Amino acid sequence: MTTTGLQLLDTATSKGEGDMNEDLAGGTGPYAWMFDGATDMPPTFCPQPHVTGAYWLAHHGNTWLREHARDQEPHALLSELATRVGATLRGRGMPDGALPPAASLAITRVTGDRLTAAVVGDIAVYNITHKDLLLDTRFARNERTAVAQHVRTDGGRSDESRAAQVDGIVGRRRADLAGRNGPWILGDNPAVGTGALRRDWPMAYDDLVLLATDGFARAVTDYEIATSWADLAGMILTHGIQHLIERIRDVEARAEPTTFFKKSDDACAALYRCA
Repeated sequence: MTTTGLQLLDTATSKGEGDMNEDLAGGTGPYAWMFDGATDMPPTFCPQPHVTGAYWLAHHGNTWLREHARDQEPHALLSELATRVGATLRGRGMPDGALPPAASLAITRVTGDRLTAAVVGDIAVYNITHKDLLLDTRFARNERTAVAQHVRTDGGRSDESRAAQVDGIVGRRRADLAGRNGPWILGDNPAVGTGALRRDWPMAYDDLVLLATDGFARAVTDYEIATSWADLAGMILTHGIQHLIERIRDVEARAEPTTFFKKSDDACAALYRCA
């Protein structure tokens, strides 16, 4: 039986240490997507009062995708959205050379008997039926390296060390917005679609796919709540996504921060069925 859409079966989200929850799941018809806003840095241009640039980007992008995702391939939608974001930011006064808001973004699309995915940033797309994971692990490695360097510099406590941390994040952010170091993230650069990780699977009626931000993925990548992505999927099917988020927060409440700049990150996951 061929498929014509993605049916949302379960979703939940939770704010971490930041001022706002900048993770967001969305979808329409044959598309499903997930945003994970990159924490604003001091030079980040914020186009809307009272919200972070990352929050604005996730919600602006979600609205645009719902209105414009029709027959495009996921990687093409990434570039179209970045073009729209750039035009909007310039219209709201962002000067040349400013640091735009940024986000990780995964877009999936089901057509007939295929599921296609494109990812920039560190969002995970896990095909539960085929037990296949699409995830750019370079971001996690980069963060662990940066955290280790930060801690080695007087424990990361001095003003100079904190300033160097921010400078490092800003430098990596600019590189990821341009794909200079390999990985890409969404901002205002229309070339982003060319750098997306892509995957294509055969899919049939009732097949399942999971989208998750890195804050949720910690359940399997770092906290050993689940032993594998297949184990994590089984726990979601049995207990639900909200239960897993509660277990993540319980681990974070008891643990000492070691490998992350944020002890608790925003977390979001969404489970879909081919329908």
